[in-house]
Formats: sequence, structure tokens, C-alpha cells
Amino acid sequence: MRRSIVRSATAPVAWLALAVLAGGARAQDGALPLEMPDGNLVAVGVGAYPDYIGSNDYRIGAVPRARWQFRGERAVTLIANQLRVTVLDVEGWRFGPTGILRLGRTDAGDNVVARVHEVDPSLDVGLFVGYDWHAPGEPRIRPGVNAWTLWNVTDTETGGWTVGAGVYGAYPIALPVTLLGGTGFT
Repeated sequence: MRRSIVRSATAPVAWLALAVLAGGARAQDGALPLEMPDGNLVAVGVGAYPDYIGSNDYRIGAVPRARWQFRGERAVTLIANQLRVTVLDVEGWRFGPTGILRLGRTDAGDNVVARVHEVDPSLDVGLFVGYDWHAPGEPRIRPGVNAWTLWNVTDTETGGWTVGAGVYGAYPIALPVTLLGGTGFT
């Protein structure tokens, strides 16, 4: 009983905090690679994001987060502008297709950047894989690793692709508070 109370009380608080800290996911590949908790979840956070990748000018905006878990470990996850479908039904493992909508760059406030061509929105699709370890009896302790690759499928860029990997973790520091963190490279 305590486990479900802890999960239901801390997951929305933790993900709202992550949404505020990771608002830059709108313009980038994802701020933190941390996985969403098990089960279903719908949330909207508020965060700051750059006008374009590399900009020093930030705006405030909404960051949608949703997860629908079905048939065991399978799930559909939306984090900001990225959608993933986990097709494996193996506890701890995640694998499946992913896609990200890159919003492009128009009307840059910087005079130098404004002289460079505009960047149209694009769609990248690819695959991801990852593993989450869960501490027995405490679902908020969860270190993990992940890797992904994406290919541009629109005519907005010249055959671009990206690959990345990351490590992350969560650790409870009080009953309603979980510390989240991670790092990765693209």
C-alpha cells in the first residue's frame, strides 16, 4: 500500500519539477534523458526554452508530458516535441520507434543570425533503446542508460541524422521530493 501512495504522490510533483527544469526540450533533442514513471500520466509543465538552438534569448512556454502504458511494459510516451513507442514487454528494458518535431528558426532576434537563412520545421524518426533499474521496494530510486538515433525524413535539411546516449537517475530525498538528474551527448 505504501508503495502506491508514494508513487501517486511523488510522480506528478517530480515530473512537474522536471518539466520546469527541462523546458529547453522544445528546441533541442531533450534536456534530460530520464524516463517517465511506470503507469499512465498526463501533465503540463511550464519552462523556459531558447528562441533557437544556441540562442541566449529565452521564452516561457508549456511543456506537455504524457505516458500511456498498455499490455505489460509497452507504452506510448510524449515529452514536449518527442514521441516514443516502447514495443518490448520486458521489465526494465525499452526499445522502439521514436520521432521528434524540430520547430525550426524564423525571425531571429540576433542581427547576425537574422542574416543566415531561416530553418524550416522538420521531422526526424528513428529508434531508441534503454534500461532502467528499479530498487526493490522503492520505485523512486531508478538509475538507467539510453541510446537513440534519428534520421531527418523531410526535405528541410540535406539528409541529416543524429545519434546520442545518456545516463540518468532519480533518488528520493524526502517523501514528496525526488531528486532527478542526468547527462548525455548528441
